[in-house]
Amino acid sequence: MKRFYLACGLAVAIALLQGCGSGSEGGSSDGAGTTTTGGSATIGATGGTLVSAEGVTVVVPAGAASAPVTVRVAKDATGAPALPTTGPKAAGDIYAITPHGQIFTGDVTVSVPVPNVTVADNEKLVLAKAELGGSDWVLQPTTVQDGMLQTTLRSFSFVVPVIVPFAQPLLSLPPLAVDQV
Repeated sequence: MKRFYLACGLAVAIALLQGCGSGSEGGSSDGAGTTTTGGSATIGATGGTLVSAEGVTVVVPAGAASAPVTVRVAKDATGAPALPTTGPKAAGDIYAITPHGQIFTGDVTVSVPVPNVTVADNEKLVLAKAELGGSDWVLQPTTVQDGMLQTTLRSFSFVVPVIVPFAQPLLSLPPLAVDQV
């Protein structure tokens, strides 16, 4: 009977150890809906999710990756183009989502925590994307959901939250009524 309990305890300990991720060193996310927390994850054709230590989330849907790819997220601007000096201004850290240039066959959702910044009435927070060695940042269609800036991408490289100014009407008037004759 003691051997039975010893064997059960050993099986539970092994199962618990297998369930532990390797922290920021990454892990594997080959199963549909599998979430990996840390700096990297290997995501295959069945899709998966990576959540970085900073809260950046990358969701690769099933079928978007034709072969397993190791996805990494890091606060790293090495190789990123300079941010513009006019117009949109950086509102947070630049994140490298790699491998740079990795192309997917479906939309990959990237979410970045909303930075703690003040946004004026004539400004909006969006994500901008740039390519490794490129010269431009491209504003991405961005939604805000549950404290996250969210966009979809078909390829990886750099993303950064930016504040975009926009013109507001000087005066807001109700529509004019037109009398019918």
